[in-house]
Amino acid sequence: KNEKDDDDTTTVESSDEDGNSTTPTKKKKKRAKKADHQRLTERDELPKLWDSSSTSSSSSYTFRIASFNVAGLRAFLRNRPEVLKDLVTEHNLDVLCLQEIKLQETHVDDPKLKIGGHLLNEEGYDAYYSCSTAKKGYSGTAVFIKRRGVKGSKKTKKSQAKLD
Repeated sequence: KNEKDDDDTTTVESSDEDGNSTTPTKKKKKRAKKADHQRLTERDELPKLWDSSSTSSSSSYTFRIASFNVAGLRAFLRNRPEVLKDLVTEHNLDVLCLQEIKLQETHVDDPKLKIGGHLLNEEGYDAYYSCSTAKKGYSGTAVFIKRRGVKGSKKTKKSQAKLD
């Protein structure tokens, strides 16, 4: 006879050879093993693009950053291939952050997919990817950072010249 208790244990009544009831014993249920928490992958340091000592106190610069949940980068690029290029060009972004890219590291390096060193490269952005190693194709992020001196609007060129 089994009875379930509230503390995730099961009380089991056992009997001896003659069929007489013995003292009930408790057995702990085995719980499903949880996945390890995602760990950051060792990456190269991001280059420092800002030098506050070279700017005057009167100069100003608007730093433009956007964050976008793409819910799967491969499908997103297949269905809307020009959206990221249009986004960084239209808004003259310094940084673009993407969440839930759902890539494996092999996808990033696959030349057929043109993701790794290709995506937004012509627009003047360096790409940094973080893929889940605990669960393949799960979560993941990508950050695109504009390289210094990349062409943009005239206003941006003047502002960046002050920063250099």
